[in-house]
Amino acid sequence: MTGHGDHRTAADDAYEAARRLAHATIRFDHPEDPYDGTQQRPEYPDETYGVLGNVLAVLRSLHQVVQQVEACQHRSIARATGIDHAPATGRELTAAAHAHLRDAIFAIDRAHARLDRALGATSAIIWQLSTPTTPPRRDRVPLPPAALTDDPPALYGTADVRHAAAEGPGL
Repeated sequence: MTGHGDHRTAADDAYEAARRLAHATIRFDHPEDPYDGTQQRPEYPDETYGVLGNVLAVLRSLHQVVQQVEACQHRSIARATGIDHAPATGRELTAAAHAHLRDAIFAIDRAHARLDRALGATSAIIWQLSTPTTPPRRDRVPLPPAALTDDPPALYGTADVRHAAAEGPGL
């Protein structure tokens, strides 16, 4: 574990850990499970709860990191200049960076709140030991009411959520 003041190494370690987690969660199976090559290994969806809990903790830490980056820039604003070496340009750029960092903090807080709700819903799921032979079709799974009343996701599926809200689930 990196020590206090070793922020560059800590950021590199956090990036590498997030990259490994993204790869590890492609499937929630266990490589040591018997595998005969004719079907996929079983997945363990009950393990998603622990992963979500840890990701929630990462978001709390990420919020703190972004706040601390913003505070460092604010404390050092007197030393900021632009490419033209003008202090006024440096102050303008720092103000722009602060605005974007505040927006990022707000987005992290929103993601934290939604992930916390997902974790709560996940905690109520009882996973059966047997797995279905075919997964349910995603186009036939109705959206929960909360997904229709909250802001739609900004990156993926915005049009689909709005269509579902207007037309209702396609069952």
